[in-house]
Amino acid sequence: IPIPPSAFLILLIDLGTDVVPAISLAYEKPENDIMKRKPRRAGTDRLVNRKLISFAYFQSGVIQALEGLFAYFIVFNDDGLSPSTLNNLDANSFFATSVQEDQRWLIAQKGSFNQAADMRVWFNNESDFTQFFSSQPPTGFIEQTTAVFDDLPSTPGTVESSSLLASVPGTPVNEQFNNMFKIVGFLTEQPSCLAFTCEVNNELLNNDVSCFDSSVNDGPVYYTGINTGELNDNIGDSGCFELWTNEQQTQTLRNAQTAYFVAIIIVQWGDLLITKTRTLSIFQQGMWNWVLNFGLVLETLLAVIIAYVPFIQTIIGTAPIRFVHWLPGIPFALFELFYDEIRKYLIRRASRKPEFKLGHFRIRNHFHSRNCVST
Repeated sequence: IPIPPSAFLILLIDLGTDVVPAISLAYEKPENDIMKRKPRRAGTDRLVNRKLISFAYFQSGVIQALEGLFAYFIVFNDDGLSPSTLNNLDANSFFATSVQEDQRWLIAQKGSFNQAADMRVWFNNESDFTQFFSSQPPTGFIEQTTAVFDDLPSTPGTVESSSLLASVPGTPVNEQFNNMFKIVGFLTEQPSCLAFTCEVNNELLNNDVSCFDSSVNDGPVYYTGINTGELNDNIGDSGCFELWTNEQQTQTLRNAQTAYFVAIIIVQWGDLLITKTRTLSIFQQGMWNWVLNFGLVLETLLAVIIAYVPFIQTIIGTAPIRFVHWLPGIPFALFELFYDEIRKYLIRRASRKPEFKLGHFRIRNHFHSRNCVST
């Protein structure tokens, strides 16, 4: 799948948003049961041990990873690509690439206009479109010689003045692009989700799927909606397809990566709170560490700056996300708090009742110190 967090965002988590919260734990007041514990065994008790690794990587770490991916997939789904279409999507490094010769049109097929695409394919001569790249393409099509296109600006009036299309706004005039658009509609047997038109027998057919039928229309099909944004108002039960530009791919990927980053920040709220104590409940310990409280506010503010300040977006490669895409991480952070409260309760109960085996299992395998914040 396209890489969820960029290397830059990972460094920002480790060396930016996580620093002050981690330092703030040094200001946490001692737990009120600290004098009841046995001293640390200097010869065997290590900072990094099996218990810490178990908690950081196989408990808290798993929750963080799932939370980030959940937010990432939600953004893609909301933008029009369901999670099932992301598998191997970037196998050839085409998706949102900055390399001009590797940029491709992505065809996303939807079962209906209001749902995310459940099928996708790249337009190139190594896919289902091979026959159209030959010197003798099927009747009604010209030879397709390229699969790489820039965005096509609206160009009304540039077609022949005698054509009915001269008065249609947003008519693309790139011959190869128009041929590609007709090929896609012909093979998918679907109309496009945005408006299109063709000219048959001196008559314009708007949003008519027969435009893609070479026995009806031996000329090109014009994807006017790519320039005007106009929707196809004639989509039937067959669904529709979309053509994703490289710019659209890049925007969606940046939105998804930013949502992943924000989700990690939100779960760090929970991480910070559960590492305040080893056995006491957060309700027993309280929230009187104002350095820690400042750290929570600061990392959230940094997330806002990274997501919404334009020149920061340009440097880091982030994009502004909708408010709703801040929300996926909250249930995971609450779950982590709830899980840790149960874990610490079992440990406290075991310390009072030696016969309580489940609690002793937790102590042996998952009892961790508050020496670090897992990331």
